[in-house]
This record gives sequence, structure tokens and C-alpha cells, in this order.
Amino acid sequence: MRGRPMHPLLARMLSGERQISAVLRLETVRGNALVNLERLEVDGNVLEGRPLDLLIHQFVTNEFPDARLDQWFAMEYKIDTITLWRGQAVVTLRGRH
Repeated sequence: MRGRPMHPLLARMLSGERQISAVLRLETVRGNALVNLERLEVDGNVLEGRPLDLLIHQFVTNEFPDARLDQWFAMEYKIDTITLWRGQAVVTLRGRH
């Protein structure tokens, strides 16, 4: 892993193959997006709040430096907004409403 070593409890939780589910919140406004990871479940163990922030800081940020969590970024391909509903996503391109 790049950067600082991971906290031992997180390293043990994430070692090997694990079943993972995540709850993300997506906001899009005028060609910009914000993605927040609100909850992560790893093999039935739930991470929220401070432990999830620690995981994002120590693992995601170090291993995937181009990932943009908890910060606004410009969307590519002329995407203006993305609206999510159960089982579908509606993408609106700039200039096409």
C-alpha cells in the first residue's frame, strides 16, 4: 500500500476476499458531482461515521489517489446531471433538457 500503513483492525477486516455492500449519496449540479460514502458493510461488519472516515483516509485516498470522495468534481462527457431511482439512472447532457 502506498503512503502510511493501514490501521491493523482495518487491515485485518479488508484482507482476502470479502463480500462488500455500500451506501453512496450522489449529488449533481450543473456538470459537477459530489459522491459521499455513507455506509460500508464488509462481511456483515458495518462501518459508518469515524471508522468509515478512517478507512477512506487510510485506504481509498492512498490506493486510489484519483478517486473523489467527499469533494466536488467536474463530470466529463458533457454530463449535466444524474438522477438515480431504484434500478435506473437518468443522465442529462448539457444543452439537452
